[in-house]
Amino acid sequence: MDNQITLRIPEKLEKQLEKTAKKKGITKSQAVREAVAAYVTGLPKKDAGATWQSLLPFVGSVELNASGDASAEIARRIRDNNWRD
Repeated sequence: MDNQITLRIPEKLEKQLEKTAKKKGITKSQAVREAVAAYVTGLPKKDAGATWQSLLPFVGSVELNASGDASAEIARRIRDNNWRD
């Protein structure tokens, strides 16, 4: 059987929790369980700035052609940079 806990959180945090849970299509309880699990297992939380920093090396690396199809160009660059003989 699952254990039950009760906690109090500020109203602003509860509103954020409700919005996040609704966006993800889960209950607030499930959102709290996921957050607690991530916290106690030490999973790092990436903020938007950290995500942006990790993508900076790729900014501007692909240009779209007139048709807007960059898949062939992306495939070529992957082969050029990662191909091992």
